Amino acid sequence: MNFFKRDDGVLDVITKAITVVSFIFGIWIYFHTIHPVFQKESELQDLRKDKVNIQTDNERLGKETAKIKNDLHIQTEKIKDLNERAGNLSLEIESKN
Repeated sequence: MNFFKRDDGVLDVITKAITVVSFIFGIWIYFHTIHPVFQKESELQDLRKDKVNIQTDNERLGKETAKIKNDLHIQTEKIKDLNERAGNLSLEIESKN
């Protein structure tokens, strides 16, 4: 099946050529206007997911940081208590001698 036939007139050939060119132009327009919008929307969805993941990680790390700071405070208090006990024991040992 040929698109152009020998017995087509000039107007028929021009019409068919314009149809083919218009079709090709439509494809070109799609890939240069509409398709990039879909790609950007897809990238935007991926970035939104990444944002949610980062926010979740940030919250988790914030909780871990607070827990570690609390543990540090507790351990610092224990060290102070042990230093006081060591000082008291040193005084007791000196007083017994």
